[in-house]
Amino acid sequence: MLRRNNPKPIISRLAPSFDHASSLGRELKDARRSLILNEARLDRYIHNGAGGIYLEKFGDAATAPIDLALELITRFPKEFVPWVQKIEQVTATQMDRILKRIPNDWMSEVQGTFAKALVLKAKEILCQTNR
Repeated sequence: MLRRNNPKPIISRLAPSFDHASSLGRELKDARRSLILNEARLDRYIHNGAGGIYLEKFGDAATAPIDLALELITRFPKEFVPWVQKIEQVTATQMDRILKRIPNDWMSEVQGTFAKALVLKAKEILCQTNR
């Protein structure tokens, strides 16, 4: 989040973020993706993801992006809850349409299944916080 002080009230804006592919299991091989899916370990995978931000609350380890998002939703609801409300509207059908547009030689079927499941699980985690 970017914050700027000026004579008027503080203005807060969300900063752009990058490299979302690494958050979608890009670093994994299909066998590992399948194992995570088959053993219902997506939640663990999501919460173990390392980001580049360290919060004292989480000790010496880099904060997982999902945990950072949850913390920000709690600390800055005015800025983040509207985004969570948008995330709530994402459907499995929309994910299917997006993934269908990716050429088959760019992404395996397992990669697509994993990406969809990961996005929908992250949505579930974020939206539970908003209730």
